[in-house]
Amino acid sequence: MPEHFSFNSLVIITLLAFIVPITIEKVKIPIPVVVGEILAGVIIGKSGLNLIEPGSWLKFLSEFGFAFLMFLSGLEVDFNLIKRATWQRKKNSKLIDGPLIISALVFLLTLIISFVIAKLFVAANLLNSPWLLTLIISTTSLAIVMPTLKEKEIINTKYGQQVLMSALLADFLTILMITIFVIVISSGPLHEILLIFVLFLAFIFFHKAGILFSDSHIFDELAHATSQIKVRATFALILIFIALAEKLGLEIILGAFLAGAIISLISDDEGSHLNHKLDAIGYGFFIPIFFIMVGVKFNISTLFNTPNIWVFTICLILASYIVKLIPVLLFRRDYSWRETLSAGFLLSSRLSLIIAASAIGLELEIINESINSAIILTAIFTCTASPILFDHLYPEVEREKDRIIIVGSGELTSLLIKRLNTDERIVTIIEKDEDRIERARKLADRVIYGDATNLSVLKSAGIKSADAFLTAAGKDQVNEKICKIVKKNFLIENILALNFNIGNKQKLLDLGVKVVTPSLAAVGLLEKLIKNPRTFSILNEEKLITKEIKLRNSSYIGNKVSELNLPGDCLLMAIERNNELIIPHGYNHLEYGDILTIVGSKECVMTVIKRLKEAS
Repeated sequence: MPEHFSFNSLVIITLLAFIVPITIEKVKIPIPVVVGEILAGVIIGKSGLNLIEPGSWLKFLSEFGFAFLMFLSGLEVDFNLIKRATWQRKKNSKLIDGPLIISALVFLLTLIISFVIAKLFVAANLLNSPWLLTLIISTTSLAIVMPTLKEKEIINTKYGQQVLMSALLADFLTILMITIFVIVISSGPLHEILLIFVLFLAFIFFHKAGILFSDSHIFDELAHATSQIKVRATFALILIFIALAEKLGLEIILGAFLAGAIISLISDDEGSHLNHKLDAIGYGFFIPIFFIMVGVKFNISTLFNTPNIWVFTICLILASYIVKLIPVLLFRRDYSWRETLSAGFLLSSRLSLIIAASAIGLELEIINESINSAIILTAIFTCTASPILFDHLYPEVEREKDRIIIVGSGELTSLLIKRLNTDERIVTIIEKDEDRIERARKLADRVIYGDATNLSVLKSAGIKSADAFLTAAGKDQVNEKICKIVKKNFLIENILALNFNIGNKQKLLDLGVKVVTPSLAAVGLLEKLIKNPRTFSILNEEKLITKEIKLRNSSYIGNKVSELNLPGDCLLMAIERNNELIIPHGYNHLEYGDILTIVGSKECVMTVIKRLKEAS
């Protein structure tokens, strides 16, 4: 007889998934939503009202929610960050330098200290084996670290990238090591460990195939409406990697994580429309089921019936902080004590991975229910307390000004600098003409005397921390040469060049440089003056500023343009979505990652920036 499936339990769980975030927001409880979901699960589960009937379908939805959570963890991997870190390591001659090396050393020290503490637990008869606990307390939560850094608006700073790299590396390596551990503990032969390489070969194959398919026009044509081809392809990829991992005898967390990493590699950026859809599917349905079911299965009686379990829980919470705070002392070389300690507390936050590892240990009977309960309590405590401790410890710093480097101080660049808002930008001029040095000093914050084709001159101008680079030397060949040097040796996304000969423009475009040809720009400007004289006069008004803002505040997602209620004299001029320009009308809906062009007075525009960029 096939098992009868009752919807009653699923209805209760989905209602809780709907009610919990609203309750936390309205009551202003300072805990993550997933903690609220676990606590709600405890209330309706076997430790509380016992309203949930376990069944195979509910177990499947919970396990798929767990796999989808690991997939989204892989999706959060910023491969541009890894590329930048690797590039910095190659360019730096010091043995211990660069975010990747520092992060690797931090994780290695974390593992060593975790093993020592786990052995102490074994010696105190609180645990039978040190290995799984070593991996469990070595984890961190990328899902807590990334939003916290974004909220502080420091994710793109050197410090933010260092903390993010440490979290990313800890997440990936612990997933890999847990997979190997499960194979070893299950008495699997050596060749089963080597099967991990089969999964990585599949990763390479599907990554290459994904690049080919993502470039196809048919994918863009079928990406919306009823087809949603990219979402379908993503789910197919998740299930392929889960099934492959299961077939190879590996943990599904590794397969799901690698599937997410593939999508991260081939998608445009963190704000892509596809990523937003996947977040909505995961956090809207599957993932809440997993966390609520964690609470449903939580057996609170073991915390009262098992001797010394409270001692173990308190020691485990303390150990969770010790294993992170000691290794991050390596940060002290580059950062203040407050920055170093706040990084340690933030990296001590644990959530999905520690619960997942504990569930695996419980399933394999490596740990018992009381230890599992203690680990879940540790996750709840650290993911709640750690962001609060970070927020209190991290020093308040003023927002860094944009750093712009300009080569040459001719008439065009002189006019440009005068029009730039120097309150928000630090402008450095590189000038090799001695006669122009004095004029350059009156225009810019810094002036470097030298040839921009010389690497040492570019470095002394602070090019490594520059947000934008413009070369406006008198000759196109010189501009092209400078652009090639900058592209080869420095990772700057926003590189611009003045180009006087229209025939030379394509060479610069092929380098990935944004090109401005004065003669063409003048023609375009004259056309605008003829066709739209009043619009041009508005944009040319000195009291007004124009800003591009990436929409990150989820409370505005799906809203109509007419519902924006922009303050004062602000006006929404354009929406850029997936490299397409949209002329905004009241009926247009906003989507996560939209780049909005806003014009208005400085005060009003800055208010809009804060409102729309804020992650909620």
